[in-house]
Amino acid sequence: MKRRAILSAGGGILAAPVAQAQSQPPWPNRAVCIIVPFGLSGAADVAARFVAEPLSAALGVPVVIETL
Repeated sequence: MKRRAILSAGGGILAAPVAQAQSQPPWPNRAVCIIVPFGLSGAADVAARFVAEPLSAALGVPVVIETL
């Protein structure tokens, strides 16, 4: 008897996050910003710009590179 109660409660616990995830908008829903803490034309900046284009195509949102 106790096993059935535990199993039925466990099923409800597992189903709750699935129901909540379906009601939320898809992620990301706005532009993604990559912050590069080094100057322009450095290796980190070039690598970030190299990754930004395929990442933008995969996510379906623009990817912005910001250097500090």
